[in-house]
Amino acid sequence: MHKLTILLSSLILMLAFVMGGCEKNPFKPGADNDSHPIVWQYKYDQHQTLSDVVPAMDENGNIFFSIQNGERQKDVYVFANDKDGNALWDKQYSSTNYVDLSRVMYIDKKIVFVVSVYDDLSYFQETIYCVNAVDGTEIWHYTPDFKTEGLIEAMAVTSEYMIVAAKWGGDYPDIDELHYLNLSSGALVKSIDFGDNDVKLISIVGNNAYLGVRSVDAAGFYAPQLVKMELESNHIYWTYTPEYEGEVNYVFKQRSIPLDANNRGYLIVRSQSGVDNMYINIINDDGTLDETITLQPGNFSNPLNDLLIDKDNNFYTVIEGYSKLSPNNSQLWEFQSGTTVPNSRFHTGCAIGNNGIVYHAEDGGILNVNSIGEIDWAKYDETNFTKPGYPLLTEEGNIVVVGDLFVSCVKGDGARIQDAPWPRVYQNNGNTSSR
Repeated sequence: MHKLTILLSSLILMLAFVMGGCEKNPFKPGADNDSHPIVWQYKYDQHQTLSDVVPAMDENGNIFFSIQNGERQKDVYVFANDKDGNALWDKQYSSTNYVDLSRVMYIDKKIVFVVSVYDDLSYFQETIYCVNAVDGTEIWHYTPDFKTEGLIEAMAVTSEYMIVAAKWGGDYPDIDELHYLNLSSGALVKSIDFGDNDVKLISIVGNNAYLGVRSVDAAGFYAPQLVKMELESNHIYWTYTPEYEGEVNYVFKQRSIPLDANNRGYLIVRSQSGVDNMYINIINDDGTLDETITLQPGNFSNPLNDLLIDKDNNFYTVIEGYSKLSPNNSQLWEFQSGTTVPNSRFHTGCAIGNNGIVYHAEDGGILNVNSIGEIDWAKYDETNFTKPGYPLLTEEGNIVVVGDLFVSCVKGDGARIQDAPWPRVYQNNGNTSSR
């Protein structure tokens, strides 16, 4: 097993310069750029203090997003705006439990999202809603039969199915872990039992599903795996389990399985005790190991752990700071913004434009854009950019971010989302975890 070690160290001189140059916010890594004004803003008037907001955009530039209000019993709000920021529709759902998947998915004029309820007996129940993207009217909803069913771990959408990872149904103790719902009707088509293992992540490429599966080793410790499965027949082509060190639990640290143009899968795991390392296992499409990258040392307090992969198969780690690596895993540059993510549930905050620039949103009222390892330009607003989430690149080349209370559109560079392997679909920014 080959290993490439990257030391993520703080850029002390850069941070010292930043702290000395900005009186209002010592963490601003660059000057506000007046050539990128706010094009429009819409005040949706709800605080989203504990949401990992990943908005969706349809082919006409309409924007859809879901937030939870941490101040009002965690109710779920779903909003739709047109490309000019005008309100199209909004919906409110009573929710008394946090939803880990605080995102909406768009596909074929449909919007899909999740609401979770926690009752007096400490049981939880999640419901998947599918509504019409045009006016918000409900098409279908699906709720498991029993309140004691497990929470949804991941979802992915194809033109035919909504595929859900959750411990639902089956004959106890043989609980099913993967479920296919008909996207048109919401009817349960089939469920699959993975034995004692739990499905935690789903990514789809063509007719294949790549699953992040939490297995348990012979000593009883968690050992994350990558599984390649044929989508229709559910035939498993292969299962890859990294060589884990020591008797400790390892956990996934990503929202989906990134897949490059050669269908290499990137599995990010972290040890829960002992030496606090993070590992990126790059697995070939035949199930063999290409490379293991060890990130150390690390307190890894930043939960923003996903990878970006560009059209040239370069990939970007977003762990503590940024590193850009070539397809053969050599480091091209490293960059640390010196800022923080909005909250502990936030995992996704950047996109690659077709101009090669990484567009990045972090906490502190910052929209941060960096290129070739340096800040290209940055846009700040002390109030209305608070806690911005995942940025969308519009067809006009502008940038849309959902923050606390506001959704904002900022004049961009004319760049659209890059036709790159991952996150590519987010299918026209649809958040489908498939391509």
